[in-house]
Amino acid sequence: MPSEISPFLQRDVADFFLRAAASGRLAHAYLLLGPKGVGKGRFATDLVKFLFCLDRASEPAPGHLGSCGQCRNCRRVDHGNLPDLHWFRRQEGKRDIVMEDIDRFQQEMSLKPVEGPWKVFVVEEADRLNVSSANHMLKVLEEPPDYSLILLLAEEEDDILPTIRSRVHVVRFRPQPVADLAAALVREHHAGRDEAVFLARLSAGSPGLALELKEQGFYEKHRRFLESILKMKPSDNFDLAEEIRKRPSRGLHESGRARDAVPPPGRADAGVPRRACARGALRRSGAARPLAKRGRGAAGRRRGGLGQRKLAHGAG
Repeated sequence: MPSEISPFLQRDVADFFLRAAASGRLAHAYLLLGPKGVGKGRFATDLVKFLFCLDRASEPAPGHLGSCGQCRNCRRVDHGNLPDLHWFRRQEGKRDIVMEDIDRFQQEMSLKPVEGPWKVFVVEEADRLNVSSANHMLKVLEEPPDYSLILLLAEEEDDILPTIRSRVHVVRFRPQPVADLAAALVREHHAGRDEAVFLARLSAGSPGLALELKEQGFYEKHRRFLESILKMKPSDNFDLAEEIRKRPSRGLHESGRARDAVPPPGRADAGVPRRACARGALRRSGAARPLAKRGRGAAGRRRGGLGQRKLAHGAG
């Protein structure tokens, strides 16, 4: 699986949470909103590390929260065995997040933390809640326990119930500027300049998608395909048409297997916007069109009516 691009954290998002930490207060629930591959899952993992880290940096680097990444708790977050972290995903083969998943979520939330003052719940693809599970989630959000922190990860704001959005802080994740992403691909992943610019544009600034396409060798396949068009003879038209017919579905099936730009605890998945890929260049025979959706609106706006409580520094 593709490795992450570092330190491509969202600086405005990191600053938002650091300000909440500095003031000693965090809300009970946040909606991390943005296209897949942009870094929501990575940030959720880093936020959990920050809350449980035993050796936080007093002055974190720009774009970072300040967890050490090496202490016992940070390592347990990475390995997925921190007892007070619960990561919920849509069941394999299920179209939506179903009522059974939210029942399990609610049962876990009713139990007090095992070790520290925090109990963190991360829900991937919160925009895939069906009607029943969304209404059940709404009840959970209405009266969450004081020790709970809920992070909903979603791509489509319009697919989240307005009543759910009114009970969470919406924090928006934006795609990376093409120039910055291309530079990181060259610097950290040894891409050639032309390849890096191509992948940064094709992924619409999504680090996860850019890395997935790089590991598939998409740029080289695209280049060879264009060269074959330039060299083709009129008699090759039918062969080319057949190649074009096959190419989109193959590329989509390959890219569609990836999930969040960022591996959640215990996993190394990299995120690729599957629905975005279906609308992208692959079905247009390799044309360099963006595959990922762009975020909308201002970053990190706060919503009223949220229960808050003091941030416990140095939680173990």
